[in-house]
Amino acid sequence: MFSIPTIVRDARQTAKLSEHAMARLLGLSVDELRRIENAKDEASPVLLDRYAQTFGLSLKRFLAGEARQAPMALLLRSIYAPSLDELANAEAHRVLGEFVRTARDIADLRDVLHEPRDSSLLNTLKARPIDASPPPHGAERLAQSLRAHLDLGLDPIPSMIDLLERRLGVDILWLSPDELDRDIDGASARGPTPAILVNLVGGAELFWRTRMTLAHELCHLVFDRNVLSTGRPRGFVLFSPRPPAGDEEGTRRRSYRRFQLFDDFESIERRASAFAAYFLAPPEGVRQLVGRTDATSEEAIVAVSHHYGVGRETAINVLKNVYRLPPDARRVMLTRRYTPPTPSDHPDVHRGAIGLRAGALQDLVLRALARGAIDSVTARDYLGLGLTDDLPPHPELDDAQRAPLRSPEDKARSRVDRHLQETQENTRLYAAAVTRDPDGFRVDVVDVSERGSPRNAGFIRLTRSFDIAESHIESPAPSSRRDARKRARTSAL
Repeated sequence: MFSIPTIVRDARQTAKLSEHAMARLLGLSVDELRRIENAKDEASPVLLDRYAQTFGLSLKRFLAGEARQAPMALLLRSIYAPSLDELANAEAHRVLGEFVRTARDIADLRDVLHEPRDSSLLNTLKARPIDASPPPHGAERLAQSLRAHLDLGLDPIPSMIDLLERRLGVDILWLSPDELDRDIDGASARGPTPAILVNLVGGAELFWRTRMTLAHELCHLVFDRNVLSTGRPRGFVLFSPRPPAGDEEGTRRRSYRRFQLFDDFESIERRASAFAAYFLAPPEGVRQLVGRTDATSEEAIVAVSHHYGVGRETAINVLKNVYRLPPDARRVMLTRRYTPPTPSDHPDVHRGAIGLRAGALQDLVLRALARGAIDSVTARDYLGLGLTDDLPPHPELDDAQRAPLRSPEDKARSRVDRHLQETQENTRLYAAAVTRDPDGFRVDVVDVSERGSPRNAGFIRLTRSFDIAESHIESPAPSSRRDARKRARTSAL
């Protein structure tokens, strides 16, 4: 068994992160990080879980030393320092880590329920390195080869969601821009199971945008899964910034600067974007559809957009490339006034729950609980709920199975303990007596740093929804002699 200081230091070094970079990702100062790595301070459970989340692991797996093989470690070690700062500023690395953790939980629950996804068809496809041809780096050939492999012909793909989930065994998770930076369109991961994350920028009704994101991430899953590892891939996770706007090359380059992961990143992203357009709207099919119609006309744009379920800009880009139209023609087509589409009942409009631990994971958890495969404590752990929370409604669960395991007073006490752990340097402060009042709860706080009876250290008021309303915490009691001697020894070192 390795000690916690060894585990956290090894995780950082495996990802080739400096002390400064690791501290930024965790929200610590460099001095705080060093004290934890040198066993001078103990890492709280909250901080250890933040470590685990950053590496896309459960706390149990992180403490078992699995950060060495974690796909997130490969991603973190590949990112340039300025982009790492951007990730930290937006806390996007935590969302990406939670995406990987959730995908693993989904795979584990499918095994528990004996319902594993069949991704064998996806696994038969070979990764392709970026070739030396001009941009978009053979994307049309890749799209054509995958369509042939899936026997899609030149027909429109009725539903990308159905193709990925049912035929290719890919789990899809959904987020809103409230949870993930809107400059990140999506992400993809392989290991232990293939999964795609979709950021619903603009809303779920923009099905054409969802289809492009899914096709873009499919390219990463199939053809780019080895980009972060020169040897045998040990897992894969990659995220995709929002496609750049503008025609000028300089504009494109500037738009990628915020998230510049590695040397070939822009080429890989451009290939994936072009692949997505060609996969959804195959050039030969576009030629047959447009026929003798003027390729620059509104009639041609609408025909491609509606027939293949792609956005207006994608339809224009495909027409430009298929008919080799000059850049000026594309600019005119883009600036032409048009009537935007109305909300659609297209099958790729996401109608389910939004959130990493909603949707597929929630359904699997509640079905596993109903069938006795997991207990109610484990179910709440999967869903990030406390023992005092109701479980979500589910047709296989009755009210008794969904009921809280602890009282509201217990929940108030737990909320205050968590708040104290996150905000107070003196970790010997604990919630004690709880009193209900018309506005919520009053929770007394005690200091147990001295031997003997706990000392009253103040109180915290909570709202009815268990949010912190007021905090009245006194200064901590003087340290015991034993703690003073320990500090003296530490200073001497």
